[in-house]
Amino acid sequence: LNALKVFQTKKDFKLNKTITHTDGLLQLTYAIGYWASYTDEANVAHKLIIIHAIHHNGKGLQFFIDCPHNAFSELEGEITEQIRSLTFI
Repeated sequence: LNALKVFQTKKDFKLNKTITHTDGLLQLTYAIGYWASYTDEANVAHKLIIIHAIHHNGKGLQFFIDCPHNAFSELEGEITEQIRSLTFI
């Protein structure tokens, strides 16, 4: 959760859900994701998705999507597909 520290200091930060490959959303076996929310300095609510994954060769990735709450419903399908498409080659 160290990568979350930047967001955890934001107003109203909340981890809403933790996801793994067993949920069917993440295709990466050694991955964990977080759906979160927070309010920025301009009082705009945000939805935040953070994915951490480790490849069997020891390399990994962090994937962040930060979206204003009012635009999230329009983009949710695209965001979900981006998360599903994450793979290691």
